[in-house]
Amino acid sequence: MLDFLTRDGKVLLVARSVRGVTYGFVSVLLATYLGLLGADETLSGVVLGIALLSGAVLNVAASRFADRVGRRRFLALAGLLMAASGAVLALTSTLPGAVAAALLGALTPTAMEVGPFLSVEQAMLPQAGDPARGPDAYAWYNLSGALAAAFGALLTGLASFFALSAGGDLVAGIHVMFWGYAAAGAASAVLALMLSDAVELDPASRAEGKVPLSPEGRRVVGRLTALFALDSFAGGMIIRTFTALWFTVRFAPSVEVLGLVFFAANTLSALSYLIAARLVPKLGLVRTMVYTHVPSNILLALMAFAPTFEVGVGLFLARMSVGSMDVAPRQQLVVSAVAPRERTAAAGITNTARNIAQSGGPFVIGPIVAVAAIGGPFLVAGVLKLAYDASLLRAFGGAAPRAPDS
Repeated sequence: MLDFLTRDGKVLLVARSVRGVTYGFVSVLLATYLGLLGADETLSGVVLGIALLSGAVLNVAASRFADRVGRRRFLALAGLLMAASGAVLALTSTLPGAVAAALLGALTPTAMEVGPFLSVEQAMLPQAGDPARGPDAYAWYNLSGALAAAFGALLTGLASFFALSAGGDLVAGIHVMFWGYAAAGAASAVLALMLSDAVELDPASRAEGKVPLSPEGRRVVGRLTALFALDSFAGGMIIRTFTALWFTVRFAPSVEVLGLVFFAANTLSALSYLIAARLVPKLGLVRTMVYTHVPSNILLALMAFAPTFEVGVGLFLARMSVGSMDVAPRQQLVVSAVAPRERTAAAGITNTARNIAQSGGPFVIGPIVAVAAIGGPFLVAGVLKLAYDASLLRAFGGAAPRAPDS
């Protein structure tokens, strides 16, 4: 089934899966944890914004230094930072401790990759499999992460189980889960060092010490960066941790029920990656992104008006069944729009812009909630994302940009 991937490609899938399991439960538990520490919606948004902004800083480092020091070494360093973030969260029980973990740049408040792992691995994938099977490689890369996150969401209820042995202290139970996040970071570091030289930039380009974008590359990446930033700013308002917070504040479900909801959401999201891979050859990268994104964003806006928990869950799951179909095509679009030697830089630049823009989203959650109630961010984000879809289709006329000559 995965014979189009080399051993390196399969290692990348394993690493993505290992991290994904912990993303699945941390993205749900983080909202509850911050609430237990006394943070309201505004303060929680600030902490989440800091986590995303710190991840953006690491993405800047990835785009500038990963190819110079070696992609594998950079991934190993990112894994150690992830381990440190989990350890800080597990060893502290204060908001300053949560902020410190967020500042390390490897705390992911969403079930998807937002840190430096994505930029480097996105550049590695074309060298870890059959180039003709690019859509499948990116589909399986994201599928493995989504399925792992779905399983991780199911583990959310373990926090309550571990709390029982601590006299009912849910904070102590969540601390145990944070140790799992730390362990996943350490495992990611080990797996990075198991990759071969084949995933590195070719020696000639690496010897230059600097891998700038060509004029054509800068033009294309600049346009994509501006568009992706708009989409990500809107996405920052409704990251997974805020969605968990919205369900909690609006309908007060248990942690165990939330875990089941996000398990279903991540499973539907995972299946959608394979469907998207089948659509790309028929529609092209850009049209696949837009045509699947529009219904997702309409459902997102409607979530703001959900009258009951059941309706809210239904809208959320319907959105998740199509909402991630643009992810793999977007990643392939970036690396196919530039020369091979520019892939890490292009991925790093676009992902950094996405992270910086996304980090702004949580900071406006509080003001929007103050004006339009807890569901307001869903409506605002849905409208902004629809504007992004229209702009992307207009900018590229439904056709993906072509890579300049290597």
